[in-house]
Amino acid sequence: MLVMLAFLASTQAFAEQQENDPTADEVIENYLETIGGKAKLEEIRNAKIEMVTEFQGMVMNMYFIHDEENERMNQRVLVMGNEASNITLKEGKAKVLMMGQSQELTEEQYQEAKMNMSVFPELKYATNGYTLSYEGKETVNEEEAHKIVVTNQNGVTQTNYYSVDRGLKLRNENPTSGDTRYLTYEEFDGVMYPTELTVKSPMFPEPITANVESVEFNAELSDEDFE
Repeated sequence: MLVMLAFLASTQAFAEQQENDPTADEVIENYLETIGGKAKLEEIRNAKIEMVTEFQGMVMNMYFIHDEENERMNQRVLVMGNEASNITLKEGKAKVLMMGQSQELTEEQYQEAKMNMSVFPELKYATNGYTLSYEGKETVNEEEAHKIVVTNQNGVTQTNYYSVDRGLKLRNENPTSGDTRYLTYEEFDGVMYPTELTVKSPMFPEPITANVESVEFNAELSDEDFE
């Protein structure tokens, strides 16, 4: 009888916890409000971001250009000043230039890359028709975090973790690029953006720590930025 009562009590407590948990949409809305508000974020037409890290004694610079108006993105990686890779998404296609070799990605690969095309991907989840699933709470960076699984039309998933207390995104798990943890945030033009992050990726034998050197919103862009 005591075992049955304990089981019923734990079942009721679990059910009450589930009732108190937010929906995936509520977690995303809270995150967008936390970093600046949806209206403010929607005013951002584009963004230029520069990051730097060190890998096996070599300095690596990473440049990201997000063009929200024209649905374009470019990512360049320079190692010791020499271009190691150049990835461009535009006009529904994705092209990778690596070590002088050019390759166009498949439609499925493009759709997967598109999940992170925007400087604030969460703004595009509904527009792009992605499915969101709330998967409970986990501990990330010593904080309790909401776990949200994002699925695109092809069934490709990514998992984001958002701080229960602060609302900020703490982690992104991506099957292709790996595990990214966002350690610190700073404000740029009224918008919070991560400035220190660690990346554990299949491309690197050990985790790296990257620091954001500059963030520029609504910059002047040209077609040459996406060549």
